[in-house]
This record gives sequence, C-alpha cells and structure tokens, in this order.
Amino acid sequence: MEAPPILMAEYRRRVANPMKELWFMKRKSMLLSVSVTVAVAALATGVAISAQDKYTVKVPNGLAFSEFKGYENWAPVAVSQVDGGLKVIAANPAMIAAMPTA
Repeated sequence: MEAPPILMAEYRRRVANPMKELWFMKRKSMLLSVSVTVAVAALATGVAISAQDKYTVKVPNGLAFSEFKGYENWAPVAVSQVDGGLKVIAANPAMIAAMPTA
C-alpha cells in the first residue's frame, strides 16, 4: 500500500533538506521563547503599575485611604444594599473589643 501523495511529498521535502527542517524548528522555539518573555514582561509591568501606593487613593467626595491606615484589619459590622451597590460599616479591632456582647 502506498502512502497518499501529500504525505509522500512532505516526507520527501523533509528528507531532502533536513537542515531546513531543523531551522524551522529552531525558529519556532525562538519565537515561543520571545513570546513568553514578552508576556512575562507585560505582566510584570502591569503588576508594577497596579501596585502603586494604596494610601494615595481617595474616594470621590470622601476620605482618602491615608486618613485611616490599617483598614485591612477592619471587620464588617453591617452591610446594606443601596441603589448604587453595597454599603459596609466596618470596625477596627479596638471598636470590636469595645462592643457590648449580647
């Protein structure tokens, strides 16, 4: 049984010039390496840009985060849904400790 003509032509092309095939493989490998490097560089740049000092952020017509540093440790006390989204009342650990227990 003879192979289809397309497969035979591909086989002859590869056998006739193995160095050309090797060059294509190296080219693919190089292209993949460059692509991965560019993707990693873009990701690192995005992380660096987004990692700006969070204490420079200011809520429109409201407080700046720098006015209450340490808010990351605050616990939610009450949550309510409003037309524009959610409102959360949060308390720092000192306020939680001062709350009377039921």
